[in-house]
Amino acid sequence: MDEKNINKLENQQPEVVEETVPVEETEQIVAEIAPGAVEETEAEDIHRPKKNKKKKKSKLGILIRMLVIIAVSVLLSVFIIFGFKDIYGLDFSSAEKDVYIEKGSGTAQIADALYESGIIEQPLLFRVFCKLGNKTEGFQYGYHTFAENMSYDEIVLELKRNVKKDDVVEVTVIEGWNLYDIAKELKKKGVISDINAFTKAVERMEVSYDFISEVPDNKYRYYKYEGYFYPDKYEFYVGTDDYEGIAKKFFANFVNHIDSEIVNAVKESEYTFDEIITIASLIQAEAGDVNQMGTVSSVFHNRLNSTLFPNLQSDVTINYVERAIKPSIAYEYQELYDAYNTYKRQGLMPGAVCNPTKEAIRAALFPEKTNYYYFVTDNAGKYYYATTYNQHLKNCSTAQKVNARLEGN
Repeated sequence: MDEKNINKLENQQPEVVEETVPVEETEQIVAEIAPGAVEETEAEDIHRPKKNKKKKKSKLGILIRMLVIIAVSVLLSVFIIFGFKDIYGLDFSSAEKDVYIEKGSGTAQIADALYESGIIEQPLLFRVFCKLGNKTEGFQYGYHTFAENMSYDEIVLELKRNVKKDDVVEVTVIEGWNLYDIAKELKKKGVISDINAFTKAVERMEVSYDFISEVPDNKYRYYKYEGYFYPDKYEFYVGTDDYEGIAKKFFANFVNHIDSEIVNAVKESEYTFDEIITIASLIQAEAGDVNQMGTVSSVFHNRLNSTLFPNLQSDVTINYVERAIKPSIAYEYQELYDAYNTYKRQGLMPGAVCNPTKEAIRAALFPEKTNYYYFVTDNAGKYYYATTYNQHLKNCSTAQKVNARLEGN
């Protein structure tokens, strides 16, 4: 090779060929060299758009929190405004009301009584007010006079006022009394002024108490809530004429005597709760002796479950017509009388004939197991039971001889 050609070769620049490698091959090469690099890159690409979603969610969360804060603030403001008005008695009527505070009532019971009477609107706030202000001591039971526009301080002062205890009388309701008997006693003690006005007001009541609210409507039921005026000792304010308040006291006491055993037994029986009360009223009226209630109950249950003795034939149902219905009704209503007469009608009457005790209710649910269909008592208080009518006639004869001997003495 001559010198010229050597110089040519030395001065000649190598020719660079630019070759474009496809993206797919590039990624494959990178993946083979550094597998994590592609994954990181893909991860970055995947997560990159989600930054906007996070921002959107963050903004939505802030908006929700703001709305919650605004709603709570509005509710709190409303509570404060109305609470302030209630505490100071603003914008309320000056009308006065008598409210009876039960003996032994705590702040909670007093607050409920004031709320139900329309004297306060925030019973919980009143309780807090009394608690924080150490005003829970010294409240007096009895009837207090309040105005709707009284402040809490004025209400507390009235509650601590020593009202006349002479205005409160004790009324004892005897086992076996019906509503008419109770009304007569209430009038006798000066609690009510009109017997018929009291019984009619009770009939119109909308009752929300357990069991009592389930009493069915029946055009032949004379006193709708007969059976639910529990026999006991009560205290009432003289001259109150607060008919509904009086009835509620009886109903509350009735509910307090109904335990879970009774409730469960009614569910397992073939009778409704009101029918059990109706049976219990028969037992109460017929069996003055608690020890005889189970056996007397068996007689009624045996007849109710028998096709041979479809009539209960209980004298107390006729007595109810004569002593409770007729004296308080101004016209003859034979259909009503017959509806209660268990010598004429079959099965149970439209409702109770007196107000039974817990013992009578239990006897109605748990009768003795007997084959008796008849019973009679003598004036000495002895009970004679029989399975057949002939046995019953003999028992009646024996009882009459005992009565004659007692009258002769």
